Amino acid sequence: MLSSEQLRAIMPGLPAAKEQAFLPFLQAAIAEFAIETPARSAAFLAQVAHESGQFRFMEEIWGPTPAQQRYEPPSSLATTLGKKPELAKDLSLASVLEIDFPNDVKRAAAEILPMLQPMVGAGR
Repeated sequence: MLSSEQLRAIMPGLPAAKEQAFLPFLQAAIAEFAIETPARSAAFLAQVAHESGQFRFMEEIWGPTPAQQRYEPPSSLATTLGKKPELAKDLSLASVLEIDFPNDVKRAAAEILPMLQPMVGAGR
């Protein structure tokens, strides 16, 4: 079980109030998804700490900054995915299966969700 001391060591910039607020939810997620090995715990907590800036940010930060504009020119797809990044996974799998996503959501659900179910259940 993740302790306050461990969380402070992983996220030294985390204020005490946020530690108290987030620790029970982290512990619940770790238990629910059977994040039991040191390697899985390290990967999960490192990703959470990195992506959230030690819980300073609760949504994707995207400029685009001048640097981002140089390496990722805007396109309608990039703009769409930038506003809804959760579509990226669905779109890429749908394209492999030649599903017109998001226009054919019923077919996507019928073909993609059964493929994902074993992966979701594997972590429990």
